[in-house]
Amino acid sequence: MSTKRDEVAQLRAELQAGDLWPAYLFHGEEGYLKAHYVGEVEKALEARFGPADRIVLEQERFALDRFFDATENLTFGCAARLVVLKGVEPEQLSKEDREAVMGRIGDLPEGVTVLFVAAQPAADTPAARRKRVPARTVSPQLHTVEFPLQKPAALRPWMSRRLAAQGLAISAEVSDYLLGLCGHRMSRLAAELHKLAALCRSEGATEVQRRHVDDIALPENSADVYEIVGLMTARRYDEALKKLDRCKQNREDPVHIAVALGNAYAELLAVKAAYDAGQRNLDRMMADFKIRPTKRYFMNQYLRESAHMDIAGPMRAVSLLSELDRRLKQSAADPWELLEEALIRLRLQGVAK
Repeated sequence: MSTKRDEVAQLRAELQAGDLWPAYLFHGEEGYLKAHYVGEVEKALEARFGPADRIVLEQERFALDRFFDATENLTFGCAARLVVLKGVEPEQLSKEDREAVMGRIGDLPEGVTVLFVAAQPAADTPAARRKRVPARTVSPQLHTVEFPLQKPAALRPWMSRRLAAQGLAISAEVSDYLLGLCGHRMSRLAAELHKLAALCRSEGATEVQRRHVDDIALPENSADVYEIVGLMTARRYDEALKKLDRCKQNREDPVHIAVALGNAYAELLAVKAAYDAGQRNLDRMMADFKIRPTKRYFMNQYLRESAHMDIAGPMRAVSLLSELDRRLKQSAADPWELLEEALIRLRLQGVAK
């Protein structure tokens, strides 16, 4: 039996040889690698057949007629096509739809490849794995590849290479500290490395130090919370709800998320109040309100948003999230449903701006 890492190595070898399967199922907790290899499959298609286009069908918009249209009609001037079914897994389809999809995969035109990209990481819990229909029983033409979280031994050199390209070095000790903050997730690490490189360049530093990480990096769930607030202030409500669902899939504590959201909105309110009072020095603001230095990146975003924001919005948000905290402590309702309801109420009450 092949191991998870064997599966990725086998995929890499097949792509380099241009030996493509009609269909793939990418699953696993490492979303960064799944996204990376979607691009690698598209490159392999272009290398073998010529210009290729990519069609993405989201789980919410998946329908058999869309799927059949995507796999039948190539765009003028394109010799190949990659059809990405994002968040769709064969075993989640009804029996009839699964048989229709797999039948189509068995009769794809030359140059067309179908790629299922499983949601992350709910489909990869032990319980979900036990329920998963093995790919070989779904279709012999569907190749499954799992992308697990990478171990530190693999991530340290990856981090070092990315920083070296920016003229920076990082010690193993600082690398491990950053890994812990980011939950060993490459997508989170990539974002933090980008911020670290910018910070070090601004200082003229040649090596990432622990203090640099402390200045900008946040534990994974904290960063998720600030991203939710940022998406809400930008009126990207659907993306905020998806980010909340990602927290749920990551099996984070809903009470902790609710408290963190309340704190984040309280900080937004503080920054906005200081801005309205004429304060523009971010460091002074953070010192006055005792906001930790690790939150500076997000506080700077809040400061930029303050120029376009009505203070009544974050005031209502703080009040509503205080009410949510009471309900979570007193209600027997599903805490994730209460959280989602709170975000919807924030949207309806217009707390964004």
